[in-house]
Amino acid sequence: MRWLIRKYKALSDEWGTFLAGCLGGVSIVFWKRDSWRILSLYVFARFLQSAWRSARNRGWVKKYLGIKEDSWIIQHGDFHVFAFFSAQIMYSYVMHPDSLVAGFWGFIVKCGPISPGGLAAVKGFYGKGVAGVDVAALQKGIAANPKLYPGDASIIGPILASLPAGSIRIPDGHTTSILPVLIKVFAKGFAVALPMYLSLQVVPSVVLRLGSVVRSPVSTAAHLLLNATRSACFLASFPTTYQAVILACQSLGWVGKGSFWFAGWIASLSLLIERSSRRGELALYTLPRGADSLFRVLKKRGWPINLVPGGKGEVLLFCVGMGGLSYFYHYEREVCAPLFTALYGSVVAPDKKHRDVSVQASGQGSGGGDKAALARPHGKRTQGRR
Repeated sequence: MRWLIRKYKALSDEWGTFLAGCLGGVSIVFWKRDSWRILSLYVFARFLQSAWRSARNRGWVKKYLGIKEDSWIIQHGDFHVFAFFSAQIMYSYVMHPDSLVAGFWGFIVKCGPISPGGLAAVKGFYGKGVAGVDVAALQKGIAANPKLYPGDASIIGPILASLPAGSIRIPDGHTTSILPVLIKVFAKGFAVALPMYLSLQVVPSVVLRLGSVVRSPVSTAAHLLLNATRSACFLASFPTTYQAVILACQSLGWVGKGSFWFAGWIASLSLLIERSSRRGELALYTLPRGADSLFRVLKKRGWPINLVPGGKGEVLLFCVGMGGLSYFYHYEREVCAPLFTALYGSVVAPDKKHRDVSVQASGQGSGGGDKAALARPHGKRTQGRR
């Protein structure tokens, strides 16, 4: 498409690249229909990330929004995105599980402290009162292995207080003491997260950086283990903090639907345990899932929020996102995430002619073309590939 647009000079190179990316995005229709929304939101979030970085580089954020580079909004932007959408996810995890993708909800349950039966009872209780609690299902849920769901007995305290005495029998192994519960929640989360993060760290390192692994295997293994442990502590701290906030709200008598959103936001502070280089990726991981959940909840409540008739808004989002990312890849690659640059570059060849011209043009005015070319991020990557 770029070749056709250039050949017939229908648009400028920049707009032609954007349009070609948009038309290429129509290919999402060949993907599984159930995955359209998550994929389109993820790509659109990548586009917004690049657009934000471009606006900062051009000085537009300070000029038009009055936000300085040293502002807490800029310095901790990843946390704000992660906290808002994590709060939405954790609210839906309890009150609207049908708004989350089944596999993602199952992953949260696997890492979390509450059994599916306990979650259903909490949802029914705070949605319809005692009448919404299925006592038999709750008893079956908390009868599961206490090591798998250590927070069941403590989280259903208000429910037990509202039911007739003896309606629910707490099996042996469960405890309602706050500190032992939190220790067990952290231990469970850490045990689930560490093998997962080790595999996520080891496989890419062996595949992509085999040379460094062979040259210094001990230091590389120690580095991978340290990073995996740090990430596991983050993932274990999240449900622990979430549980602690809910129990604190119960003690103060403040528990309601909104307390689950609030607990999710507070639990997001655990993101600060992670490396700063990982925080942006985690924010972009939660954004499409949280936005999808919010969309489904609002639509369930009758909000008219279809982007286009026929429910094909995901295609529009994906096309615009791919068009924007195509433009940034070819003309402002320094604002693109390294992961996207590597994946996109493996499919689409870089526009070497345009890139070289832009680099040379940037150095002509200063009288140091070669130095200016090497100073630009594109120049560095070009030199590295050559």
